[in-house]
Amino acid sequence: MRLGSIAERLYADFLMPSRLAAYEALLDHALRGGYRITSIERFRDVVIVGGREPSDRYLILRHDVDTDPRTAAAMWAIERRHGIDSSWFFRLSTVDLDLIRSIAESGGQASYHFEELAAMAKRRRLRTAADVMAHLPEARADFRANLARLRAATGLPMRVVASHGDFVNRAVGIANRAILDDPAFRAEVGIDLEAYDDAVLGRATSRHSDTHHPRYWVAEDPLAAIDRGEPVVHVLVHPRHWYARRGTNVADDVRRIWEGIAYRLPIIALRRMAPRRSGQSTVDGPSSNPRPAQDGTPDSASGLRVAMALYADITFDSRVQREAEALALAGHRVTVFCLGGAAPIGASFRVVAERPSASDIRPDGSSPFLRGSSGGQLGRIASRIRWMVGYLRNLRAWGRWAVAAAADVDVWHAHDLTGLIAVGPLVRSPAVLVYDSHEIFLETGTAARLPASLRRVLSAYERRLAGRAAALVTVNDQYGAVLTRRLAPHRVVIVRNCAPRWTPPKRARSLLRNAAGAPPSAPIVLYHGSFTINRGIEQLAEAMLEPGVESAHLVLLGFGGARGELVELAARDRFGGRIHVLDAVAPSELLDWVAGADVDVIPLQRSSLNHWLCTPNKLWESLAAGVPVVVSDFPAMRPIVLDDPLGPLGSVCAPADPASIGTAVAAILAAPPARRTALRRRCLAAAHERWSWEREAATLVELYRTLGSRSGPPPGSPVP
Repeated sequence: MRLGSIAERLYADFLMPSRLAAYEALLDHALRGGYRITSIERFRDVVIVGGREPSDRYLILRHDVDTDPRTAAAMWAIERRHGIDSSWFFRLSTVDLDLIRSIAESGGQASYHFEELAAMAKRRRLRTAADVMAHLPEARADFRANLARLRAATGLPMRVVASHGDFVNRAVGIANRAILDDPAFRAEVGIDLEAYDDAVLGRATSRHSDTHHPRYWVAEDPLAAIDRGEPVVHVLVHPRHWYARRGTNVADDVRRIWEGIAYRLPIIALRRMAPRRSGQSTVDGPSSNPRPAQDGTPDSASGLRVAMALYADITFDSRVQREAEALALAGHRVTVFCLGGAAPIGASFRVVAERPSASDIRPDGSSPFLRGSSGGQLGRIASRIRWMVGYLRNLRAWGRWAVAAAADVDVWHAHDLTGLIAVGPLVRSPAVLVYDSHEIFLETGTAARLPASLRRVLSAYERRLAGRAAALVTVNDQYGAVLTRRLAPHRVVIVRNCAPRWTPPKRARSLLRNAAGAPPSAPIVLYHGSFTINRGIEQLAEAMLEPGVESAHLVLLGFGGARGELVELAARDRFGGRIHVLDAVAPSELLDWVAGADVDVIPLQRSSLNHWLCTPNKLWESLAAGVPVVVSDFPAMRPIVLDDPLGPLGSVCAPADPASIGTAVAAILAAPPARRTALRRRCLAAAHERWSWEREAATLVELYRTLGSRSGPPPGSPVP
């Protein structure tokens, strides 16, 4: 832990002044804003069962009493003064019968904050998801007994409960609420609702959870959601974050440290660990599948040890995240080695990140091949040579680190040519190599701008390394045909970048509109993805001045080196404040944001063969969110959009011509409401029936099933 983090935690636990006045101010602000502050149980009974008036605003208030029932009592006293009923969940270690009865008698909800699965895992020192799931009946028996004792002691029905989160849950990747995954068991023990059920959380339009100093809220302060009038605000608070009760905090910190040591100590001495250098971070998911294997796929005992090489940050790479998760859920033990980022919350795979230090050159968009440089021709040549040498030094150093850190694996899954160059030469039998080419790498970015002689050398090296791979995975048939001609792979497998099946909430969320500050009546035109050259963003901005789109607002949602230039573009007077630049959101949240658009525009320029033949992630994500698209009139995208069996899913345009883009966008925005609704339904149906990650993941899992019977790479000369 960083020294700064330790200092922050010490302040939060022992020095922080009371924040109870701020808590009362939050409640008062919500009440003055017209919100009904309510418990989870009452929200279910009155709103979900009885129906909610469109004008009503609710704040669902939940308390998890993890450590401090005395502060909980003080917070409850504040709520009583305001006539508020809320939800309170007590662990066995924090049960206060007098407080529980007081809450219940005053109309609030008091119930059980359960953690039997984590307690069982610690007791038995279980370290894999498979082992934990094998002992699930034991955890359920403990839950049944503890719930019965609490009901008897309090006289309360406790039909709504909430799972607690423990470090063991994060270690094995299974939440305590897995105890209630079986509807029959829920019925047996009389549980109507678990606090994380979608029946409640799915209706919240804004979710907030408190945390310790100095952030205080995990993401956004709920005051902001109240100020913008979110219809259903869900707030989770913990007494510990509002008052530093020193004695309680010392006891809890010591207990947690001791539990961590007792749980991990047996494997510290036995684990084979690669050396960790400064800058490396590890975020663990489980080492095996938390679900039973199906359709003959490997289980946790026979699954493959898979290492993925990604010479990039994993944070916004939805393809890598989905592939890793799909393989982990099929029973394989997956670790992604990358430059930065962490596994998403609840992921079934591990992430190990390391930034190489052999040189100061990073894959960050600063390549002199992409941007001009000063110093004349000699200066340009010198900067390019320095960049290439530094890039290669870092890439090879990172590859050596990744292979050493991974130790013994069954499969190396190399993402893109950079991943292949990093680890491909180092893969030795009996390990198998898979090359996952997300694009035609030599036709994009810096690689496309290298001198012809260097491109020929790199192409030959790619072919040589690909010859060692058991399979080439790529994203569409068009790329597959080109790569087959160039690389002569042993096997080609198409795994498209489709998004998972998703159903929009019945009440549309306004994340895009709220974040952009666009008027309620203004149509939203969206571009989401990378902020870089040749994406057609500038042409799209000009299209916003064309007839038929004068009242629409353009939202640019993404990340990349051109962000500053786009902010300057959006500020120009002639756009009238109708262009908004927003930072990218996590892949797990993206569809909620995309669904707020009226049309998503993908005006890729014909700058390379890679663009000409692409089917970008944003196309699949738009369809998955039920949003019609305007795409470049290119051979891979055109039939998907115009030739769907259900009918067109949008329109095509000449991407270099702002007038063409504007005309295509205006045609969608000008359609009668019934036609626009039918168009959105077609997009969603096409995604569910034809273009879903569930279908694509099955292809990847089948490839790995066949790899399980292989032994070593295909015949070929060693690659130095």
